[in-house]
Amino acid sequence: LIVALWPIIHGLVVESSLLSRSSGSSLSVMSRRSRGKGNASLDSNWEHFVGCPKQPASRDRTWLRLVVANNHGSTALESVLMSSPKLATLCSAEVWQCEGRKLLERTFQKNPDLVPMDQVLETFSETWDLNRSVFLDKQTQSFPQLEGEDDVVRNTLPRRMKAHGIEKLRPAYIIMYKPLCLWTLSHLVTKEVFKDPRAVAKFELKRLQQQVQVYEKFASQGRAPLVLNYAHLIWHPDFAKQRLERYLPCLGSLDMDFVPEEVPGTGMKITMGTQSYGNTFEPVSCCGWEAARLDQGFAGKCMRSTQKGTNYSSQALVNGVNVSASLKIPLIDLLDEAEQESLEAAYRILDHLSMV
Repeated sequence: LIVALWPIIHGLVVESSLLSRSSGSSLSVMSRRSRGKGNASLDSNWEHFVGCPKQPASRDRTWLRLVVANNHGSTALESVLMSSPKLATLCSAEVWQCEGRKLLERTFQKNPDLVPMDQVLETFSETWDLNRSVFLDKQTQSFPQLEGEDDVVRNTLPRRMKAHGIEKLRPAYIIMYKPLCLWTLSHLVTKEVFKDPRAVAKFELKRLQQQVQVYEKFASQGRAPLVLNYAHLIWHPDFAKQRLERYLPCLGSLDMDFVPEEVPGTGMKITMGTQSYGNTFEPVSCCGWEAARLDQGFAGKCMRSTQKGTNYSSQALVNGVNVSASLKIPLIDLLDEAEQESLEAAYRILDHLSMV
């Protein structure tokens, strides 16, 4: 499979110094040669990149990991996935936002990144409903924790899973990124922007680079993650639904406006579905976002010229932040030239992948 799919992956990514200039690591970016050629070959082979089959074997399960930065829409994505009765979550453990990291912190009383992967799965298996097809693990803090899972999944399944008759655990990944100009949609990010907007911009750059790394690592192994754009999730729900269901056919039909029941101890009190939430905002006026034109292969983008004349303080006040000044400059302009190039290179990759 890897040999068969490698020409597709290799045609999408090539070595470049743009991203590594800021991250200090060797990253790849989308080949300029692949732009303008369309996605026909990638689309025709995309059925190989699925997180779970439509009808998984009775002894097989999928470990679904969300690679989403904190305050970047992970709960909205999680609520959509929770509309499937075939999804198991960690919510019954009553940890913040049903996050695995919080469960590990409580269980081991130390940095979750230091917990061996076999103990991670052992702990999660005590909470997941093992009768369900897909086990959800929301990662919002430490993307490097994705390392070291292969040997455990292949050779050392948790005792509880083995006792339940599970023989195979298949890892799958959803990477979701949030365009920089959508910061006004987050209460916490809005407060951080008015404290130190450049720090927020640099954080976004770092997270995007990490997400590109995660994609590149797993794609090169023949198990490419699904890449979602948060703007598509809230403003183009039908498109996001199609891509989610294509990647995770075992979950069946997903409800893009699902509101999960409140679980005590999790802090998840969702009063509005993801689709309804998107309908409460107009993309340009709220965020300076030029909406996607999906039929033309355009993923959407932050409108830098519009942002420069936009007063965001009113939106910040709507989010409950009492600020006396407004921010009229797009965050990307607070980065130096090399950082801007790196950010735009990362967006080119992720935007492309969010459309296939």
